[in-house]
Amino acid sequence: SMVENRFNKKHNEINLSSFQLRGFQELFQAAISKDFSSEILSYIIQSSTGSGKTEAFLFPILLYALLTQEKRGTKAILVYPRIDLCNDQLQRLIEYVYAVNTTIKRPIRIGIHHGKVDDLPLTCPHQGCSGSLQVGPNGFICREDATHTVDFVVKKNSMADIIITTPDSLHRRLMDREGKLNIWNKQMLPKYIVFDEAHIYTNQSGMHVANIVRRLRHKIRHSGGSEPVFIASSATVGKPEEFCCKLFSTENANVICPSEVELEEIGREYIIFVKATHPRKILLSPEATGEVQTSYTIATNLSAMIQTAFCFFHTMLKTNEKNRIIGFVDSIDIIKRLGEKLCDAER
Repeated sequence: SMVENRFNKKHNEINLSSFQLRGFQELFQAAISKDFSSEILSYIIQSSTGSGKTEAFLFPILLYALLTQEKRGTKAILVYPRIDLCNDQLQRLIEYVYAVNTTIKRPIRIGIHHGKVDDLPLTCPHQGCSGSLQVGPNGFICREDATHTVDFVVKKNSMADIIITTPDSLHRRLMDREGKLNIWNKQMLPKYIVFDEAHIYTNQSGMHVANIVRRLRHKIRHSGGSEPVFIASSATVGKPEEFCCKLFSTENANVICPSEVELEEIGREYIIFVKATHPRKILLSPEATGEVQTSYTIATNLSAMIQTAFCFFHTMLKTNEKNRIIGFVDSIDIIKRLGEKLCDAER
């Protein structure tokens, strides 16, 4: 019912890809194996965006959580580099767990261990409902139908089977009160530790995450838990085995990805790079200003980016897939101003 609810199809109409099946088998086998060592082997799931990487690690996690529901504690920690990514994946996880919980007595619980939870952009997982969720007395309630409740999503001060967090919040959980009470002193300790969008973790941030991984391994062992399974997931990691071994301090890494014969070409993607110019002075014509004297204006690289984005987005052939223009800047201040001015120009 979990898969049927998510994809709005009958189970016999849904086929997992070969690499998803391999991921399911390898990751679940690692979790139940007595001989598995987190210092010898780690895993990296690598495939293109939208190919189902999340399901490759999420399905074995959900099965493991179902089989161990009699024991209280955290079974998996899902780590995302930014809060907005946490929220995107939280929505997908809620839809799966909502369907699973309708069939079992003791519900699987999801813990949110990042930022504020009062204004999350979540939609109601109830089939056929398009309402949004708001915080209620016990979890979340649908704004359109109060009978649609999501009481299995909890904050950091409560125990959860699956935790969604960021590296910094996870680092705090290794030391603070919420971690001690709700993660480490339980019957079950985290079995799966997943770092999604792992290509982010290079240079200084990669060193930070690698240190967190070593502390996690030590914490789980010291608290009496069994060997954790460390998993990375990314679409764009070069030398994935080497990257995974460095990030997780393991001797070897298994890459779970589609083989060449499993890939199917479905279209062509064009990527065009346009570099914005430096700020420059532009002479305004008298007709444009209505003035007799000579006047100038400054064309900034910000205005060039806005014009370029409009030029491409409003002239490119639209399809039923996502149509996106991505702009890269080197300043947080410019990001804010670019967003505001783009929206204003569009209006």
